[in-house]
Amino acid sequence: MGGKNDSSLAPEVAQRLVDYYVAWEAPLRNIPAYENADELTTIFHDQLFATLPVELAKSLRLHLVQVLSDDTSNSVPSLDVFGAQAITEMLSAEILYDEIENEVLANKGQWEEPVLDNLRKWIAYGGISVKMQSIMSKEPVKRWADTWLQRFDFFACEKFCEMRIEELFDIIVDYPDSTAAINDIKTCLERVQYRSHLVKQLKTLNETRLLHAGASTQLILTQYISTIKCLLIIDPTGVLLASVAEPIRKYLRERPDTIRSIVASFVDEESELVEEGDAQDNAPIVLENDDAPDWEDPNWEPEPIDAGPNFRSDGRKDLISTLVSIYDSKEVFVEELQVMLAQRLMSLKDYNLEKEIRNIEILKLKFGETTLHACEVMLKDVADSKRIDQNIRSQIETVIRPIVVSRQFWPEIEDFSFNLTEQMQTYRKQYEDAYARFKPDKRLHWIPQIGNVSITLDLEDRTLNLDVTPFQATVIDLFAVNGVTGGKMTAQDIEEQLEAPNSVIVQDTLAFWIKKGVLKEEKLRDEDIAVYRVLEQYEATSPKSKPRTMLGLIELASARNCYWVGVRYHCSGLSRGARIGVGVAVAVGVLLLIALFSLLCFCRRRRNLKQQGQAYEQQMYAPYQQNYPAPQMPYYQGHPDGQQQGQQGQQGQFGYNAPPGPPPGDYPPPKYGINYS
Repeated sequence: MGGKNDSSLAPEVAQRLVDYYVAWEAPLRNIPAYENADELTTIFHDQLFATLPVELAKSLRLHLVQVLSDDTSNSVPSLDVFGAQAITEMLSAEILYDEIENEVLANKGQWEEPVLDNLRKWIAYGGISVKMQSIMSKEPVKRWADTWLQRFDFFACEKFCEMRIEELFDIIVDYPDSTAAINDIKTCLERVQYRSHLVKQLKTLNETRLLHAGASTQLILTQYISTIKCLLIIDPTGVLLASVAEPIRKYLRERPDTIRSIVASFVDEESELVEEGDAQDNAPIVLENDDAPDWEDPNWEPEPIDAGPNFRSDGRKDLISTLVSIYDSKEVFVEELQVMLAQRLMSLKDYNLEKEIRNIEILKLKFGETTLHACEVMLKDVADSKRIDQNIRSQIETVIRPIVVSRQFWPEIEDFSFNLTEQMQTYRKQYEDAYARFKPDKRLHWIPQIGNVSITLDLEDRTLNLDVTPFQATVIDLFAVNGVTGGKMTAQDIEEQLEAPNSVIVQDTLAFWIKKGVLKEEKLRDEDIAVYRVLEQYEATSPKSKPRTMLGLIELASARNCYWVGVRYHCSGLSRGARIGVGVAVAVGVLLLIALFSLLCFCRRRRNLKQQGQAYEQQMYAPYQQNYPAPQMPYYQGHPDGQQQGQQGQQGQFGYNAPPGPPPGDYPPPKYGINYS
């Protein structure tokens, strides 16, 4: 072949090899029953293959690629005439493997529609089988149908499963829109043994992208719930879920707000846990340490072979039980549920308990009726308060809708008092008198800081309708009352007039109204005291005018942390070399910024020192400049270099315009190395 890598020579060379073999084999056919015919054929193959150039395989492969891409191309003569069909099969399989892998990668990121079934049909009945017929003769095609098609199908499932496992974290995030991709993974795992690889990869992805300080607890719980649903689709036995979920459960137990986040999902009407509670069975919650094996169960089955030593297939599939089982006790959830329910009931505006009753009824089936007895009493208190309020409103007109509670069944409420405005005190006294007439044997004890107030603020250029706490409403009402006298007050003035328990609550309330654009903070000219006034005309406040409360600092730190977590999330899809390059670029950029900042600080410091030195010189020489004016000639007139030395003396030792100095005995002591004599 002359060393050329020309695919057009492959058919010609192959045909010539066939001709050589036919010519060599012809004499053997005339020898009847020759015993060493196979031995001679082997010798022929060894000598022929030893003389074939290396470029033949490359040219043959290029020609096979052309045959696969163009049906009109001439096929290669059958090399199996002289037993060399293995060369064609090997090269053809390599080409088809590459094409299958490219077809698999073309479906990357497509999770909404099923892909695997169409891919396997394409291999068995579509493009792959048709291209095999264009390469091989009829007899080899039959062999391929029995062997190579099965290999291609396994290879496709293997590559497809690897691709989907690398995307599994994002597939779980996109659930339920990615249900088709989850079903494809389930089908792949029935064909290939990638279960351990799935567990290892998903645990690694969770540790790097989920289980860190930048992810909120609610976000982790949402991803955990989606992980439960997806892995139970892939493996209904729960073995994969048990292996993947343990690090997540351990991390959630270390977070202080996990219980509160889970309970918030229980009572949130938009939470999927409430919907799951309706759709699933309402069996009571059984914790792992309370779940003893039932040796008399007739439907008992052995654990899966890849199950861990602590795995138990208890049949618990509902989400509420799975989340509660993160902890060893249900009491912690019941206590938090009471606190959460109390807060939600206190924020009601119209005594509507439909959603709360529905949620509690579902949770009673899980936790037990006796466990949630206090919650039932709280719901009854609200229902009784509605009846009382309707009776009182039939007698008087009022804007107050109080809730009369049974203190022994409600969570401990921090009770602190403050002075209400005269209008609010009038409303409250009016309601107390009406309640005393309705129930003469009982009296009301108000908890003023609990609840919410719907207010409307009419300013010059806007009207705001807000739902605020009673203390926030009292503070802004105090500005409205003092508006006639200018409406400017300090935080101390507000604390004294309202008799607030501490200054922290006052500062937080002022920060709330500043954020809403209702108040503005100003500094007195002569004193370092902040005063606040109503902002009648809205103006965008600069970041410097916003108070830096502890809550604001925490939110700022969380935002910065989430930003860097987002950067790491976007960089996680890059290759190792690309991530190293990005890291080096960021490090160099940070070092340059630090160097620039240090240079600016140095220059500014040097300029300040120079200005301080000039001010000191002027201050020290001011009285002598009045009594001893500087001469209009150089100091050292008799010096050989009179002009140059005079200029030096006129500039002074530090480059300042220094006078000749006072007479002897009437000058200050030397300082900064300057000799005034």
